[in-house]
Amino acid sequence: MSLAEFLGGMFGTRAIEIVAAVFGFVNVVLIIRRSMWNYPFGIAMVILYGWIFFEARLYSDALLQIFFLVIQIFGIFWWLKGRDDTGLVMARDLPAQSAGLTALTALLATLALGYVMHRWTDAALPYWDASTTVLSVIAQVLMARRYVQSW
Repeated sequence: MSLAEFLGGMFGTRAIEIVAAVFGFVNVVLIIRRSMWNYPFGIAMVILYGWIFFEARLYSDALLQIFFLVIQIFGIFWWLKGRDDTGLVMARDLPAQSAGLTALTALLATLALGYVMHRWTDAALPYWDASTTVLSVIAQVLMARRYVQSW
């Protein structure tokens, strides 16, 4: 029995899910270190999760991974432009006015998406689900733009 089979049997996960999670972990560690090498791991992670969600017929989550893939690609260019002389990516602070606008956008988008999910789907927790979706999108964009507040 392989380690992947053992973990899959123990936790109900498949090898592809374990690999995606490992790529995600490495991606986060490299982001914290401000390394450009986070992007190959991030791209691999969102492709794998997109496939996992598609196979599970979680189409909204699969579509969200496509968005994350696009942001990963833009992030490469934004991070390349934001390096110092040593090659280290320079993180920056989100200005207070932008932080307030970002928070207001998050609130309004959560309420709007939550309403849509409540009104037109059978979502179990439409507003909580909407909040995690909206906040993950905002955090991904902030991270790609090198704002410390995403971390």
